[in-house]
Parts: sequence; structure tokens; C-alpha cells
Amino acid sequence: MPDNTTSQEHTTNPLAALALAPVKTFMEVQDKGENVELLIRKHPAVNVPWMIGTVLLAAVPTLLFSPFGLEYLGVSGIIEVVSEKTVNMFILLWYLFVFYYGLQNAILWFFNVLIVTNERVVDLDVTWPFHRAVSETRISQVQDVSFKQGGFLASILNYGGIYIQTAGIEQNIEIRKAPNPALIHDKITDLVAANERGNDV
Repeated sequence: MPDNTTSQEHTTNPLAALALAPVKTFMEVQDKGENVELLIRKHPAVNVPWMIGTVLLAAVPTLLFSPFGLEYLGVSGIIEVVSEKTVNMFILLWYLFVFYYGLQNAILWFFNVLIVTNERVVDLDVTWPFHRAVSETRISQVQDVSFKQGGFLASILNYGGIYIQTAGIEQNIEIRKAPNPALIHDKITDLVAANERGNDV
């Protein structure tokens, strides 16, 4: 089997949005001689809205049960008729909800990945809770790789969509808002070219 690896750098950060030849990264089913060349998640910027939302939601009990908050809502007398136990139970349930919301978004970002090896492209889509869909294609079946960047933020933060067109009836693969799409495009096309050279030997 030809050595189709192209990456020279090795990413050690397990939280990297774009990992080049990531260290200690393996798939459940991995052929002998198959190496993970790219591990791609969405750009970290996609996490900013839900992180801000989590912080704001976490602040709700403090703001709500402050004298100013109750007075603003016109229910300043409610604290006198609602027991402390009820208030504490509400706060506990609220923070459990906030924790669930933050954890869900973190898990979805971390586990929704595009993995590119020297033999395959694997798209792993995870939905909450505990559901996943996997689609893959062989490098030899990749016909075209393109990327698209659009908008001010995409240009400034350098993220965009990667689109992989496959041969025959195999499903096309894509990931949107990927970091450094030009680099990803070049890496995948290099792997495709290396595979074609190996098959010509």
C-alpha cells in the first residue's frame, strides 16, 4: 500500500478546530496503514453565541431575585409569599437547565467532525442525545474538492465551507464554517493526488 500521507506537522491540542495529523487520534474502524491526516470541527467562533447565552441565562436568578429585579417586574412582594425552599428549588432547576444547555452545545461542537485519512473521508454528525450519523467515501472516489467563503466575518476570521464531490451514487460530503478552508482544500487535494499516483504505480 502506498504511503499517501502528506502532513508534516502534528497537532497535540485535543480541542483544536483544525488538527493536522493529530496525535493519538484513532477511529473505531481503522485499516492497517491508515493514518488520520485531518480532524476538522467548525470554527470556534460558532461557539460564541451559545456561550454568551449561557452566561446570560446563568445570571437570570441573580438579577430576578434582586430587589431591583423584583421591583422592575412589579412583583417585589412575591418574595414574602413564596417560601425560601421554593425559590431555592427554582434556582437549582434553572441552573440544571443552563448546565444542560451549555453541555449540549459543547458536545455538539466537539463531536461533529470531519475526519480525513490517507484512505477515507469520514463525516460524523452527532445530534443530542446520543444519536449520530456517519457518512464516508474513499479518497479514490473523490472527484472534486472546493471551498467557499462568504461574508465579512468569514473573511476576517478565515472560515468557510468545504465541499467534497464523490463519484457514482456515494453521498457528497460537506462541512460548513470550517477554519482555514483553503488549507483544508489543499491538504485533501494533495491526498487525492497522492492516491492517484499510488494507484498508477
